[in-house]
Amino acid sequence: MDALEKIRGKTLEKTLYHEWVSDDLSTVDWIELVFSDDSRICFAFGGMEETMEIRSTFDCDKEKLELYTLFDGKVSIRTQDHSTARKWKNFIGQKITGYEIEETDEGRIRSVAITFGAKKLQIAGAEDSLHMQVLSA
Repeated sequence: MDALEKIRGKTLEKTLYHEWVSDDLSTVDWIELVFSDDSRICFAFGGMEETMEIRSTFDCDKEKLELYTLFDGKVSIRTQDHSTARKWKNFIGQKITGYEIEETDEGRIRSVAITFGAKKLQIAGAEDSLHMQVLSA
């Protein structure tokens, strides 16, 4: 996976959650990792296939406009910096040393485990939202 290979050896600087927001629902559809050289990788989840997509770019303004148009102004995107959240703060300032991709039987991406030295985290989709959990390395 090219986008993941490009982040190997990079230092994580910031973690952004881009949430899909409507009147009665908020889900994390995108988790964006920002590195010290300002490069980025974005994990997206959703759609009918319930599969994860990995992108090297995320255009929040474009996504907001598409959602606004598609849902007649009833859906938007809220971005929150989660860099200081308990789950993420131990990974900020750490270099990525590897990754593992878990796929479904159909070859779709189910989750990605990213290794930071002796620490590992997993980003996975479940119930129409992305989730992160710390794994042991």
